[in-house]
Amino acid sequence: MLARHFAANFVNFLIVIFVIIAGSVYWAKNQYQNEGPLESDVNFEVKKGDRFRNVSSELEKLGIINNSTIFNVWARYAKQDEKLKFGNYLIPSKSSMLDVLALITSGRAINEQITFPEGFTSYQIVERLKSNLELEGEIGPLPIEGSLAPNTYSYQKGDSRRDILKKMLILKIIY
Repeated sequence: MLARHFAANFVNFLIVIFVIIAGSVYWAKNQYQNEGPLESDVNFEVKKGDRFRNVSSELEKLGIINNSTIFNVWARYAKQDEKLKFGNYLIPSKSSMLDVLALITSGRAINEQITFPEGFTSYQIVERLKSNLELEGEIGPLPIEGSLAPNTYSYQKGDSRRDILKKMLILKIIY
């Protein structure tokens, strides 16, 4: 008799636990897919070397997402937590956690542009690159006059000045 009561209570206990777990999963999924708390579009930067947990904590601190724990769990479940791409992202207002995750793992970061008009000398090009604070690194020796193609070049914050010069080279000389 005692065993029957124990078995019946145990089954009831399992049912209650199952209902709690199912309700929690349903709630978390709604939190993940529903509109986010962000009131206006915001620029968010994922820096080179950032870890996913640090990024999700920062997103929560800035009020872009509601809950970094839910964000981390769903990202891991979707196997997106290892696909973080660095860059500067424009996150639209009311973006769900699903939308934010899709954006920061897509690599569709905001590209900045730098323009070098026709007639610029190599010295002027180098000076414009040096004055751009979003670019990093030294340039090295002044390129040969006429070896750089004037144009508008895209870059992301943190790119190397030297890499932009390599894109500009008319003759692909080792620079």
